[in-house]
Amino acid sequence: MYSLLQKLLFKIDPERAHKLTMSALDLSVSVAEPLVKKVFKPIEGKETEVFGFNFKNPVGLAAGFDKNAKYIRSLQHLGFGFLEIGSITNLPCNGNPKPRLFRFPEDKTIVNRMGLNNEGSLSVCKRLRKIYWDVDVPIFVNVAATPNVHSSIDKAVDDYILSMYYIEDLSQVVVLNVSCPNCSDGATFANPDDLDYLLYNIRDADICLNKPIAIKLPHKMDKGKLAEIICIAQCYGISGFTVSNTKLNHRYNESGGYSGSGLKYRNIQTIEFIKNRTDMTVIGVGGIQSPQDAQDYLDAGADLIQIGTGLVYNGPSFIKEIVKSLR
Repeated sequence: MYSLLQKLLFKIDPERAHKLTMSALDLSVSVAEPLVKKVFKPIEGKETEVFGFNFKNPVGLAAGFDKNAKYIRSLQHLGFGFLEIGSITNLPCNGNPKPRLFRFPEDKTIVNRMGLNNEGSLSVCKRLRKIYWDVDVPIFVNVAATPNVHSSIDKAVDDYILSMYYIEDLSQVVVLNVSCPNCSDGATFANPDDLDYLLYNIRDADICLNKPIAIKLPHKMDKGKLAEIICIAQCYGISGFTVSNTKLNHRYNESGGYSGSGLKYRNIQTIEFIKNRTDMTVIGVGGIQSPQDAQDYLDAGADLIQIGTGLVYNGPSFIKEIVKSLR
C-alpha cells in the first residue's frame, strides 16, 4: 500500500509532500487512534536501558523530520522507542531559499540544504510544553546555533545556552548539533578548541547539569580530531555522541548534505573508533534502509539507532519491521 502512496507523493515537491504526509498522520490518529496504535504497536521484548531511561526499543526518529514538535503526539504511535525534534535555534530561522530538498530514489537518498529552518526555541518549547505529558516515549531535543546572524563565537554560544534554558525541563536528552553542513557557520563547533569553549560555557551556565547531553558529529572526521573531541567530551561529562550528521554532497547535482545510502560504512567505522576508546553512549544514524543495516549499527556498538530517510523510502511499517528483526 505504501509503494502506491509513495508513487503519488514522489510526484510532489518533497517539502510539500512531507507536510501532507504528516498532516495525514495527524488526521489518522485523531480519527482512529486505537487502530493506529494496534497496527504499529512495538514488538515486546526489545527494551533497552540507555542514558538511565527505559526505551521500549532502540529505534528512534532522527532530527529533521519534526523540527518544530508539531507531530510528535502522532509519530509516537508508529512504534518508535524515542523521538528527536529539531534542530531548534534560539532565533526563528527561515532557512535557505526553496527548493532545498531533493530525492534521488535510485539510491534511496535525500539531499537537503534546509539551513536549520525552524520557529525558534521559545515557540517550539511553548508547543512542547502543551503536549509533553501526552508523549510516552523519551524526547530528545536537537539544539543548534542560529545561522548567519552572530558576529562572534560568544554570541553563538549564548544562542545554544538560551535554547537549552528553554528545553531543560522538556526533554530527556539534549543533542548539540555542532556539525550542520548546510549553513555557512553551522560547523564552527566541530573544531575541538571551539567545542571545548562551548562546553565550558554550558557548564558555567549551570544548565542541564543532570541531563544527558550528546554531541552530533560530522559525517567524516580526522581520527586525531575525533580522539580530541572524545577527550573533551569526557572532561565535561558529556554522555554520548550521535554518529553522524549528513554528508556534504559532492555526488549529486544539488548542493547540500545527503542522507541515506552511502553514510553507513563510514559511520560504523566512527562508532567502532569511539567504542574502542570509551563506554560513552553512541546513537547511530544514516543509511539505515533495511533491518540488516540497523543490526549492523548495533553490532558495531551503537546503543540506539535513528531512522529518517529510511522512513521516507520504506514507509511507516519500517520501524516495526526493524524492531521485529533485531537480535
